[in-house]
Amino acid sequence: MKSILLSSIVLICSFLSSSSLEKEQFLDFFSSNNFFSASLQQKTVKNNQERIISGSLLADRKLGRFKLSYDYPFNELIVSNGEELYIYDEELDQLDIHPVENLLKETPIGLLTLNRQDLKDSFIFEDCLKIKTKISCKVRFNNFSSQIDWVKIKIKNKDLTGFVYKDAFGQVISIDFDNISYQEINDKEFSFEAPSGIDVVRHKSILE
Repeated sequence: MKSILLSSIVLICSFLSSSSLEKEQFLDFFSSNNFFSASLQQKTVKNNQERIISGSLLADRKLGRFKLSYDYPFNELIVSNGEELYIYDEELDQLDIHPVENLLKETPIGLLTLNRQDLKDSFIFEDCLKIKTKISCKVRFNNFSSQIDWVKIKIKNKDLTGFVYKDAFGQVISIDFDNISYQEINDKEFSFEAPSGIDVVRHKSILE
């Protein structure tokens, strides 16, 4: 009986140690690259129905900026300049402007703008798994209400290959990356100038 109990304790301690190590490896890798660019495919599933859209992503962790462009089957642009978050819907001819602290409430892409310590402070790591060259970590937001329930972040062969997350509407969204690069991105790629004559809606901080 003692032998079984001891074996169980050793197994649990080994699992916890392994999980902690994978979390640290994940944090080291995820925060090691200042720049990230890729093409993407996003799939949304709800009630056994799915919608697929495609686009591209640019991110600059150093200055907290990113640019998410959807180009099929509709055009939408989501840009953060490190101070504000712009969401431009071409079909609605509308621009929504959010304070940058709302960024992670809107999209897990904002993870790519956080440094290592901010990642640790902003999320609860539920589990991290490593299988051969693959690491996946499931996280939840730690200190504020979000439209996102949880996020699973996927790494393979030292590349960030995608996100899977569930939002407050019960939708499961997967984002898969391709044509991945960590090369420096020109500043002009993160600039955004609103077309004249469109509707502009400013949103308050989630902290207010």
